[in-house]
Amino acid sequence: MLLKRVGTIAFVLLALLSSKLAAQSVEVRKYFDLEKLHIKEIYYVADSTQGKLEGPYTSYYYSGGIESEGSYEDNRPVDIWRYYFENGKLKMSGAILNGQSEGRWEYFFENGKMRMAGTLRDNARQGEWLFYFENGEVKSKGNFIDNLPHGIWNYFYEDGTLKAQAFYTQGRGKYKEFYHSGKVKAEGLNVESRSDSTWTFYYESGKMKARGDYIDGQKEGIWKYYHPNGSLSAQGNYADGEKVGSWEYFHENGKLASVGIEKEGQKEGYWKLYYDTGELFGEGDYEQGSGQYKEYYENGKIKTEGQFKKGARHGKWYYYYEDGSLEGFCLFENGSGKYTGYYDDGSLKMEGNIKNEKKVGRWKLFNKDGSLAGYYNPIYEDEAPVFKVETLSKEPERREYDKPEFLFRSKQIRYFTPRVNEYRAVILGTNPAMSLLGSLPVGLEYYYQERLGYELYFQYLQSPFYKSGKRVAAGELYRQGFSLALRQKFYEEHRRFSMFYFGHQLSYTNLSHYVNQADPNNTGSLLTYSTRESRMEYGIFVGSRIIRDAGSGGLTLDLFAGGTVGYRDFRKEASMSPAISALFDDLHQDPV
Repeated sequence: MLLKRVGTIAFVLLALLSSKLAAQSVEVRKYFDLEKLHIKEIYYVADSTQGKLEGPYTSYYYSGGIESEGSYEDNRPVDIWRYYFENGKLKMSGAILNGQSEGRWEYFFENGKMRMAGTLRDNARQGEWLFYFENGEVKSKGNFIDNLPHGIWNYFYEDGTLKAQAFYTQGRGKYKEFYHSGKVKAEGLNVESRSDSTWTFYYESGKMKARGDYIDGQKEGIWKYYHPNGSLSAQGNYADGEKVGSWEYFHENGKLASVGIEKEGQKEGYWKLYYDTGELFGEGDYEQGSGQYKEYYENGKIKTEGQFKKGARHGKWYYYYEDGSLEGFCLFENGSGKYTGYYDDGSLKMEGNIKNEKKVGRWKLFNKDGSLAGYYNPIYEDEAPVFKVETLSKEPERREYDKPEFLFRSKQIRYFTPRVNEYRAVILGTNPAMSLLGSLPVGLEYYYQERLGYELYFQYLQSPFYKSGKRVAAGELYRQGFSLALRQKFYEEHRRFSMFYFGHQLSYTNLSHYVNQADPNNTGSLLTYSTRESRMEYGIFVGSRIIRDAGSGGLTLDLFAGGTVGYRDFRKEASMSPAISALFDDLHQDPV
C-alpha cells in the first residue's frame, strides 16, 4: 500500500516537472550572415511551433552594438523599451503597454542631448511636449490632444529668441512667425501641420514680401511677390504646389525682368529676360524645363551660353568677357559641375565647384603667372523663407514647407565681409568749385570694392574766398577756419555707371568770424574784431559715385547730400563793446 502511494506521488511530481519544462521559453538567435559571425537579434519564444515571442528581446547593429532592447509578453512588446544609435548613445526610450506606447517618452540626438520629450497614450501624443535644438535650447513647446496641437504653441530660434507663436484648437490654428527683431515675418493658418488658407510674408521693414493661398499644404491660385520697396517682383499661378501658366518677373523700378510659361513647375516655350533698363538680358527656348539658354551684356554681346535640363544646368557652359574672350567654362551634370575661370589674357584664374548656380566647397585662386594665390569658401547671404514644424505622426520627425520659394539678397552684413581678390584703392578728391561758396574740400578715401569706404575729409574755410581780410569793407563779416571729418561709407553693388552709397561721419569745425571797423583815434585805419566758433557734429548722408568700373582705376564723380546735428560753442571777446557785438548777432549762435 505504501509503495503504491509513493509511486502515485512520484508520478504526479514527474508530470508537474514535465509540464514546467514544456512551458519554458526557447532562445532564438538570428544572424546577418550565413557564417553566423554577426548576430542580428536574440529573443525567446514560448512555443517553437507557433513562434510567439515571450521574454527579453535584443536587436543589434551589424557592427555588434545594441540597436534596441525590451520585452515581449504573449507576442506583444511590453514594459520599458530602449533604442540606441550605432555609437551606443541612447536614441529614445519609453514604456509600452498592451502593444501601445504609454507614459513619458524621451528622444535624443546622437550627441546625447534631448531632442524631444512628452507623454504618449495609445501611441498618440497627449499633454505638453518639448522639442530641442542640438545645443540644448528649447526649439518649440506646447500641448497635444489626441496627437493634435492644442492651445498656445511657442517656437524659438537657437539663441532663445521667440521665432513664432501659434494658437491651435485641435490641430487648427493661426501661426505667426517673427524676425529676431520681433517684427512679423509670416502669418497664416495651419491645419494638422499643413499650411492652409491665405499666407502673407513680410520684410523686416514691415512691407509685404509675398502673398498667396495654401490648400492642404500646397500653393494654389495666384501668388504675388514684392520687392523691399513695395513694387511687384513676380506674379503667377500655382496648381498642386507647382507653377503653371504665364509668370511675370519685375525689377525694383517696375520694368519687366522676365516673362514666360510655366508647366508642371518647369519653364515651357520661349522665355525672355531683361535688364532694368529694358535691354535684353537673356533668352531661352524650353520644353519641360530643358533647352538652350543665352545671356548678354547690355551692349548685346554674348555673356553666357549653355543648356538647361529639367530646370538645371547641364552639359557644356561657356562664360565670356565683354570683349568676347573666354572668362570660364563648366561641364554640368544636373546642376553640378567643376568651373574653370581665366584671366582676360587666357591664363588660369580659378577652379571650383558649382551646384544649383552657386559656388560651393573650396575654391582655388591663381596668380597670372600660374602660381597658387590661395583658397576660399564662398558664403551666400541669400535667404529663402522656411516654415519648420514638428509633424504629428506616430513616429516623431520633422517636416519642412517652403513658403515661398523667393530668394532675396540680404544687405545687412555684407559690407563687413571681405571678398577674395576684391579691388582696393585710395581715392583723392577735391572740388575747386566749392570755393565760390567759401570752402575748398580735400578728401582721402580708402575704398573696398562695392563694399566699404573710409574717408578723411578736410575743408579749408574762408569767405569771401578770393579776398583777404584787409580788403573787406568796414562792417562786413568774413570768416576763416577749417573742418575735419571722419567718414564711413557703405556702397551698394555697381550698376551700369554708378554706385549708390550711404554713410555717416563725425566732424570737428573751428571757425573765426571777423569784422573791420574804422579806428576812431586814427583816421583811415581799421580795427579788426573777432569771435570764435567751434562745432562737434554727427552727420548722415547719401550719394552716388559715378564710375564706369568699380574694380579699376580712373576718374570718378561723387554726388552726395546729407545733414548734421551737433553742439556749437560760440564765444565773443569779453572787451567787445555792445555796438561791435551787435555786428555778430546775425550769426548762428545757438548751442544746438
